Amino acid sequence: MKKTTKNTIAILAAAALLCAGGCANNPVQETTADTQAYAAESSETTTDTAETEQTSSDTQPSETVSEVTSETAPEEDNSGKTLLYSAGNGNDFYLEDAVSSDEYTVTFDYAYVSAASGVYDDSFISPGAFDASNYSYNGEMSIDGAGALTKIKAGDEFCGYKIRSALTKLMLNEYDGETQAYLFSQEIVVGGEYALSILSGGARDSVGKEIVISDKYTLSGLLLHYCGDEYGVSAGDIRFVPDASAKGLSLPYVPYSFYTSIFDNFGGTLGVYTDSPFFSLGNIISGELTGSSLDESGNWVMDKMDENALNELYSIFGTDKENRAVRANVTFSEMQILWSDQFEMNRSMMKPTDISVIE
Repeated sequence: MKKTTKNTIAILAAAALLCAGGCANNPVQETTADTQAYAAESSETTTDTAETEQTSSDTQPSETVSEVTSETAPEEDNSGKTLLYSAGNGNDFYLEDAVSSDEYTVTFDYAYVSAASGVYDDSFISPGAFDASNYSYNGEMSIDGAGALTKIKAGDEFCGYKIRSALTKLMLNEYDGETQAYLFSQEIVVGGEYALSILSGGARDSVGKEIVISDKYTLSGLLLHYCGDEYGVSAGDIRFVPDASAKGLSLPYVPYSFYTSIFDNFGGTLGVYTDSPFFSLGNIISGELTGSSLDESGNWVMDKMDENALNELYSIFGTDKENRAVRANVTFSEMQILWSDQFEMNRSMMKPTDISVIE
């Protein structure tokens, strides 16, 4: 994908509704453990919280993590702190709250987010509403801009999604003898696998193995397949654009907003109007996720795709077909929403565990 400019792809980075309004539809979620023996053997030794996390299979999110709203957020005494950057209305970043800093960057373990509105349209549904030559949407413009912001941290729940981590980086710049800070990047990770001992203080199964919990959520939307190399994508890459089911997704605060995506692939005619980001799901040729991590030696290692999801993607697209788009349900165990001043939200990703085409 190309970097967002006036004449290239516009990746959406702002929401129209505050959390209370944008969270009306909770995501479909299930919670699973890596063993079935634990529930029977630990009923007397684990806390109620641990049991709730381990046995939950309802479609509603677990109640063990309280939902974050602007009404429940505690008041903070910031008097005497050094203000580095403000998103307005008291949504500020202070030097004393940073978890790390150096000569060029300051990092915080929280982020300010708004909730995706759930507004969605695309050029398959409304072909006449998109003007690809001008990268514009001519339908009803119902997304007004960034909504109310909520501060989130690891362990919070936002609109039914469990927040695994939140990170904000400010870049420092010396100008005319003064140090100025500006927003450089934000990353929110939803779901993922985590040890139950985080909640229970040491939950293990009958053979001493640590219990691991995996939260899963399902969204519907447009699944895009690339059959050849293009700028920013490779043959076999899969992208996913959630539809109205994305209502409530946590969207990082950015100082400007985009509402329309016109994708340069598919002949430059595929357009989407929404405030949800699109996600990279991985590459079906290499069998790898587009996200990567550093190993203990400091080398970049690509994550492998879930085998079931990989097989399903291959059955849908194969590797020798033209670019294709289908409507699908995608179940994922982890979602990374990443915005940066350098890459916008192009690098957001999901780890799919199940994919099914919507007929």
